[in-house]
Amino acid sequence: MADRRSAAWEPLLNAYGLAGAEVTPVQAERGKWVVRVSTPRGSACLKELHHSRERSLFALGAQHHVAQRGGNVAPVLPTRGGDLLVEWQGKLFAAYGWVEGRRPRFDRLPDWQQMVQGLAAFHRATPGYQPPAGARVSSKLGRWPHLYQVMLEQLAQCQRLLPARVGREAAAQLSPLFDRFRRRGEEAMALLAARDYEGYCQEVAGAGGFLCHQDYGPGNAILTPRGPVVLDLDGVTFDLVSRDLRKLLYKQGEMRGWDPGGLAALLDWYQAVHPLHRAELPLLLADLSFPHGLHGAVKGLRTGPVAPARILRAARLEQAKEQALARFAAGQGRR
Repeated sequence: MADRRSAAWEPLLNAYGLAGAEVTPVQAERGKWVVRVSTPRGSACLKELHHSRERSLFALGAQHHVAQRGGNVAPVLPTRGGDLLVEWQGKLFAAYGWVEGRRPRFDRLPDWQQMVQGLAAFHRATPGYQPPAGARVSSKLGRWPHLYQVMLEQLAQCQRLLPARVGREAAAQLSPLFDRFRRRGEEAMALLAARDYEGYCQEVAGAGGFLCHQDYGPGNAILTPRGPVVLDLDGVTFDLVSRDLRKLLYKQGEMRGWDPGGLAALLDWYQAVHPLHRAELPLLLADLSFPHGLHGAVKGLRTGPVAPARILRAARLEQAKEQALARFAAGQGRR
């Protein structure tokens, strides 16, 4: 990593008209270089990109689109030639406006509420994105049934591998759980069809589509005096907004426990900023009924051992989720 004012950075800085600026390392892991570039006019964030040029162009174009629509993201700073990224020493870099603030704390409920509403504000600003020329489009819109089928096949594969990975005694205990949750996954697929998932996706696409972050959490947000700012859009994709909501609800369930009141509160916070379409909540509940948590815990069995305790914990969380969803559907926890 370069030292402050290191001449080694000058060719890259010059591409942005920042020659002579002070460079302060922020993160120096291999493939994840992040530096703060300080000038008398202000600061910028210079970040190494770890995706291909085509995928990076899609993400940078998305962030630029959201910023142009007044969304809560850091602006992408173009090079002097107007490009969204630059190649230097065989690596890709992009520059962003520097964001001052603090990381949210999961154990503070007001922080969590701000994060949820920050996600809602982000989603609200995403429709209408047209990727730049040369970008590789990322979209999961309309693909949930296919993704479910892939995950169900992987669960079946992991179940077959149990004796070799965890031993016969543990496999005998765990295998019935796989049977149960594979059935839950099949039921979730049926719910998507019953709730016209395909038709709603076509409606969303025709209205300009939404972008999903895919990895939103406390590590990808900054709380500022003007509100939460969403960071790290590297994995952004076209999809229903409920994909991000499902992932947030899973994080909440893992950290705070699954209960209908917590589910209702998160949805209320979100909808105070960005109300869900009437078709979206039933699809979110269908997506929540799929055993995503169990799949995430056991997919490592395909390449090596996974501790039985981890699998059992994931199964307990899935069972708690099922109970919370049933109570929520019955009206408990709703305001």
